[in-house]
Amino acid sequence: MALPLQDRQRQKALIKKYHVLRVPVPRVPMLVLLDTETGKVITKNGISCIEDDPRGEMFPWRPSPFKEVIRGKLLTNNSDGETFGYVDALTELQGKITGLYFSAHWCPPCKHFTPVLSAMYDKLKSEGRNFEVVFVSSDRSNVSFEQYFRTMPWLAIPYNDTRTHCLKSAYDVYGIPTLIIIDENGKVITKDGRMAINADLQGQDFPWYVKALNELTDTTAASLNEGPCLILLTDGNKKEMESARNILQDLAEKEHQREDQRLLFFYGGEDEICDFFRDYAALEDRNPLLVITDCPEEKLFVCSETTITSEVAASFLDDYFSGCLPAEPLLLDS
Repeated sequence: MALPLQDRQRQKALIKKYHVLRVPVPRVPMLVLLDTETGKVITKNGISCIEDDPRGEMFPWRPSPFKEVIRGKLLTNNSDGETFGYVDALTELQGKITGLYFSAHWCPPCKHFTPVLSAMYDKLKSEGRNFEVVFVSSDRSNVSFEQYFRTMPWLAIPYNDTRTHCLKSAYDVYGIPTLIIIDENGKVITKDGRMAINADLQGQDFPWYVKALNELTDTTAASLNEGPCLILLTDGNKKEMESARNILQDLAEKEHQREDQRLLFFYGGEDEICDFFRDYAALEDRNPLLVITDCPEEKLFVCSETTITSEVAASFLDDYFSGCLPAEPLLLDS
C-alpha cells in the first residue's frame, strides 16, 4: 500500500514523527516497523533486519532486552598491550551504567571523540563510579579493529560478532560515533551520550539523563535539526538567563513527560551560537524573544509579546499545537 502522492500533510507528519530528517542527512530509504495494535515502534532499522534475515525467521524483529543481547564474552586489553583477554558480559556489567560506543578506526569524528571519552572514563573510574564502556565496532577488518581497540581502556564486542548488528538494530544506530548510555537495569538513559559528554567534560551530570530544558550552546544546537524546538532568547546576563529557566521549566517538564514528546525546549543568550542563530533565522534584535523553529518543515514561529512570562509562553505553545500560529519561512540555505 502507499500514501497518495498528493497527501503531503500525512507524508510530512510521518517524516516528522519517525525523524526521517532532511537536515542534515536524509535517512532514506528507511523502513519503520510498527506494532499496529499499540502504535509503538518495533524498530526503525527494518532494512537491516530484512537484509540480515532474508527468510524472515526472526519476524517481526522485536529487539531483545539489553541483557539478553549482550550476554557472552567481551574482550579486554591485557597489560602487555598486545593480547586480549575475555570477561563475562553480564558479570562485568552488573550494577553499572554502561556506554555502548559505536565507532570505527576509519572514522575521523570517532578518532576525535575517543580520547574525550577515554578521559571521561578514566575520571569516573578514579572517582569510584559504576561506569563501563563497550566498544561496538564498525571497522572493516579485524586488523583495524584490533589496532583501534588497543587505544581504548574499556571492553569490546569481538570483531564480526552477531551482537554488533543486534545492538545497532535495537538502538537505531545509523551513524558513528554514537554513544548510547544504559542504566543498571538495561533502560536507555540517553542515545546522545556524545553530545552529553562534550557538554559536560567534568562529568558533573553523570549519568547524563536527558534534560527537559537545555541552554542553547554550540554543543546542544545540533538538536535543532531534529524537529520543533521552543527557544527563549535573552541578552545573556545572569538574571535574565535565570528568569528564562524559571519561565520554561514547568512547561518543558510537562512536555518531556509525554511518551510522544512533540518539541524540545531551550533558553539562551550568552553563547555565540545564539547570535549565529539570530542571523541564520533573520530574527529581530530584541530581548527577550520567544520562538519555535521547525527545521525539517523549514518553518519559524515568532511570539509577538515583548514581555515573556510563563503564561505568555504557555499560550504561545497552545496556539502552536492548535495550528493557530502564522508561520514564517525558515530558509535553510540562507
